[in-house]
Amino acid sequence: MKKFLSIVTIVLLFNNIVYSVVLFDSTSIVDEIWHGLGSYKFNFKFKNIGKNSIRIVSVTTSCACTVARLKKDKYGPEESGEINGTFNILGRRGFQEQEITVHTDDVSQSQIKLRLKIKILADYEISPRLIYWDKDVECTAKEAMLNINNPNWDLKDIKYDKSKFIVEKSKDDSKHIIKVTPLSTNISLRDLIKVELKNKDDGIKFLVLHVLIK
Repeated sequence: MKKFLSIVTIVLLFNNIVYSVVLFDSTSIVDEIWHGLGSYKFNFKFKNIGKNSIRIVSVTTSCACTVARLKKDKYGPEESGEINGTFNILGRRGFQEQEITVHTDDVSQSQIKLRLKIKILADYEISPRLIYWDKDVECTAKEAMLNINNPNWDLKDIKYDKSKFIVEKSKDDSKHIIKVTPLSTNISLRDLIKVELKNKDDGIKFLVLHVLIK
């Protein structure tokens, strides 16, 4: 009798493993945002593709800065659901990775790991900050890239010494390409090119591009 009960238990367990499966559209979200947004809203969609109902016991996060929630905890066969959440990005910069763990009553999927991989961008940034030529080389153009991630800001002007350089600019979406060509490399010099930004409230900000011939 005990042997029979053990076999029944194993069969039921096997059925649960095979027929109760939570399938997420994606278990990872990769994105870039600018820090001025304050928070990032995310959404993980899933479906129970098995033949048994499944209950999500809890959803936990690796940091108090991330909150994830469900509308309900039990999902029948072929039923879809979603985990919605918010990642508080205030005070954070650079690459951030957050983990969300979904705990279920299915022994085959007791824990499902979801990940946020978010790069938090500055409002604006220019790279490289230094453009360099060797002395007495050919006067070739070199480029710096200005990224304006905050839509409240835009490029207003580029201020430079026209007796020393030719400066050209072009735009591709939020990226500005600044092309600098020295008129001569026969004399060593150190100078600045000032990139002027303006926001919607008429605020002004200068970014400095260093140029060097040595």
